[in-house]
Amino acid sequence: MPTDAYVFVNCPTVGGDLDLSRLRGYAIADAHARFRRGRGEGVLFTLGFDTFATTPKPAEGQSADEWIATRCADLQSQVDGLGISFDWDRVLLTSDPNVYRWSQWLFTKLLEADQVYQRGGKGWYLRTTTFNEENDRRLDELDGWSDAARAAQRALLQRVDGSEFEAKALDGTALTLFTSHPEAIDVAEFVALSPSRPELDGWLTDEGVRQQVEDMRNRDWSGVALAELPVVEVEMSVQVPSVAQPLPVVVSPSVDARFGPAAVLGVPSADATDKLLAKGLPKLGGLAWKVESKPPKTTATVRYLAEDMPLSRGRAWGAPVPVVHCEQCGAVPVPADRLPVEPPADIDVTARGNALAERDDFLAAECPQCGAAAKRDPGTLHPRFGAAWTEVGLAVPAADRAESMFDHPELQRWLPTAQTIEDGEAGVALLDMRTVAKALRDAAALQWLADGEPHGPTVIHESFEVTTGPPANGSDPAAGDNSPPAETVVTSRELVEAYGSDAVRFALLYAAAPAKAFSGRVEAMRHSASFLSDLRAFAEPRLDSTADGTSIDRGDGLRRRLAAWCDTAVNKATENYEQLDMHRATRNVMELLARIQDFEQRVTEHRGEVAGADREAVTVALQVLVRLLTPLAPRLANELQHEPAPA
Repeated sequence: MPTDAYVFVNCPTVGGDLDLSRLRGYAIADAHARFRRGRGEGVLFTLGFDTFATTPKPAEGQSADEWIATRCADLQSQVDGLGISFDWDRVLLTSDPNVYRWSQWLFTKLLEADQVYQRGGKGWYLRTTTFNEENDRRLDELDGWSDAARAAQRALLQRVDGSEFEAKALDGTALTLFTSHPEAIDVAEFVALSPSRPELDGWLTDEGVRQQVEDMRNRDWSGVALAELPVVEVEMSVQVPSVAQPLPVVVSPSVDARFGPAAVLGVPSADATDKLLAKGLPKLGGLAWKVESKPPKTTATVRYLAEDMPLSRGRAWGAPVPVVHCEQCGAVPVPADRLPVEPPADIDVTARGNALAERDDFLAAECPQCGAAAKRDPGTLHPRFGAAWTEVGLAVPAADRAESMFDHPELQRWLPTAQTIEDGEAGVALLDMRTVAKALRDAAALQWLADGEPHGPTVIHESFEVTTGPPANGSDPAAGDNSPPAETVVTSRELVEAYGSDAVRFALLYAAAPAKAFSGRVEAMRHSASFLSDLRAFAEPRLDSTADGTSIDRGDGLRRRLAAWCDTAVNKATENYEQLDMHRATRNVMELLARIQDFEQRVTEHRGEVAGADREAVTVALQVLVRLLTPLAPRLANELQHEPAPA
């Protein structure tokens, strides 16, 4: 019985051309989508463009919207050039106000649920720590996810196993301490806190230390080596059972880098990083106090190092943050009936800095809560946040997006996806989408996704690169001397021009399994073009014959063998298309052609000519081959079937 299937690929940015790696994923997805359509399924296969991820570069006299339209049309032509069958009626642009109003709506809902916070009075962040454990746990429950896809998620979550136990600071403050060395608690020498820990606010009595901690809180430390991260000691100690001396407390962003926003036990004798942190601390010793000699009762626990998702940035190009800052009410979300908040039409998005912050006519606002004069937040939503729910937006018809999104009835039809295909760099986007889907579920949307997982079977493919310029007219480039030609990366446009669209997409599928990277010269393209040319030359005159049978007469041994080969090819190719083994599908199609040619040769040897039931058998076998070829080389398949060229 026909079913519905959503085949999802991630949205490209509009700043440049599509490389072969991304097009490889699109070709794999397209072959799978065509296969599912061929067996009667309703298929949603479309594409969005992440237009906020690249600052527009309009020509003189050209608007940002016109630049985007030009870039999208160019990318669409590049995709269409490979015969990728996207439904362009559902195309989505993240810069469309009818789309980003829902990013703003979701931001306000998450803010109201205390899942959004402001760091250092500046940027906004989503508390992804709320969902890290669930995202990790559910990985083992997801059917059809490739090992590479699961591994990419775990690498991003950065799970750290350890133990927690209760301790007290000398002022009585209770602390839950984490350690990845529970066997060495009794030789601990300090306690280290993340700068974001709330306990610090009451302990920072020294103004110099307070300023150092504030600096830690307000700076982005990503990319800084652990050994170079600052450490500051605060005027507090912590009593830990089985440790004779009270332990000093230090604050360092290295805690966040290793364990997230935690309070951790420092054990220099068991941990090299702890040894670095302890360098500036005085050695423990002197007067001991009476403590519980038994080690504390520990509980096995897990922490994740995945950083909170940035939700905003200080640039004019983007959807304005839907928040009004009021002296009386604080940060107040803009009500849903006032969304979208749009930037001024004449804003210069290409200017350095943030042009929104300079526009008093935009910043001036009324507090939605008390009605007093207030100021709009000058930031814009981070493109990463807008891209984190594209699988939802694409499932909603374009005409409905202005009025309905997260409650649209089409969503339950299409989500979770039937198949997701991503490249090796899409792990962050997948984790973002999984996280935001769970946030939506908790905000009373997407309720049928009880596990908060928007993606069904998911495969990550590796990179694809072809080097050296393509040969003109299919021949090797002429060399005027004995020196080797310079290696250059070949674009899809050059390859299509040299070999044709079907040959390029066939080669993208043929060259290697999706889980394997491919980097080579043009031989794969040349080999694919040669095979398709031979197939055309062999099939055209035989498919034009008057034979009109639909099955092979199995009354003869040679025809029975050909029929069996056809049955085997269909079974193998069906399995290949279902499991995205497109490299095997190409080889099975090649093998079937060889079998048909072998049948003709044997018939000629035994009977002198290919006629009657034998000729009809060849035609039927070629019809089978062409059906199997359609997902791989749709233009040639349609020509051989005398059908209009695919869109």
